[in-house]
Amino acid sequence: HRLDDWLRTLLEWNSDKRGKDAGGQVTVFTQLNSILSEKRLSVFNMKNKCLHSFSVPSSHSFTVLQDSVYEETSIPADKQLLLTDHGYRITAEDDLLQFVGSQLPIFLVDQSKLSLSPGEQLKSVKFQIPHLVQYFLRDT
Repeated sequence: HRLDDWLRTLLEWNSDKRGKDAGGQVTVFTQLNSILSEKRLSVFNMKNKCLHSFSVPSSHSFTVLQDSVYEETSIPADKQLLLTDHGYRITAEDDLLQFVGSQLPIFLVDQSKLSLSPGEQLKSVKFQIPHLVQYFLRDT
């Protein structure tokens, strides 16, 4: 949402308004700075194989993250299983900021009765190895 607003400001048709707020002050650089300094948490949804990204302010709680996940995925908070790449279950006692800088996303498993089991969700992820890497793997 903030990136959309920034792009609209930056791409304003009227050159007198471009990059400025309603008062005429140049804000495009401060907006970009706040967007780039934002801490974000990546969550990979195992059910539909989508990567979601959520802003994590320092005051962000686990329940706020669960609410955000629900808004984007329609998975109720009590049916969300959030796991690290090592299989550690993230709970309300965990500080979410410790997961922000990770190269790998948090994994979201849907525990609804209508959903596949966590094991089946893991098995259904198709790994795509680039053709050049496949070629090198065949030759070793």
